[in-house]
Amino acid sequence: MAESVSKRLPLLRSITGPRACPFYKRIPDTGFSVDAFRYGPIPGCSAYFLTHFHYDHYGGLTKGWSHGPVYCTPLTARLLTICLSLNSLYIHPLELDKEYVIQGVKVTLLEANHCPGAALLHFRLHDWDLLFAHWRFQGF
Repeated sequence: MAESVSKRLPLLRSITGPRACPFYKRIPDTGFSVDAFRYGPIPGCSAYFLTHFHYDHYGGLTKGWSHGPVYCTPLTARLLTICLSLNSLYIHPLELDKEYVIQGVKVTLLEANHCPGAALLHFRLHDWDLLFAHWRFQGF
């Protein structure tokens, strides 16, 4: 029984389309999403951020990507160009430790010490700060 259900799931996914982007991939009060490429074009999203070049984060990015600008570190930008042939018109490399203003939001990329090109994303909007960090609970 389980085997027949698993064979039907890809067909079901293709009929219903991609899943909706979960709330934790969106930055509140902005048009930003982080590591949410697998959800396709996200309604209301005007800028996409990539923390690092691991498939579970960039999955959904292809050379045909045209849903909006992709912000990432320069090394990750090179990997997107070399490995995925992503159109350079959509790639916007941001240097580490430099504050940028993107659509009225202050954004700083910080060294993540995870893999080459990985970054923590620090968003500052109005009176609040949000540090978007990728982490995984490893247990006690």
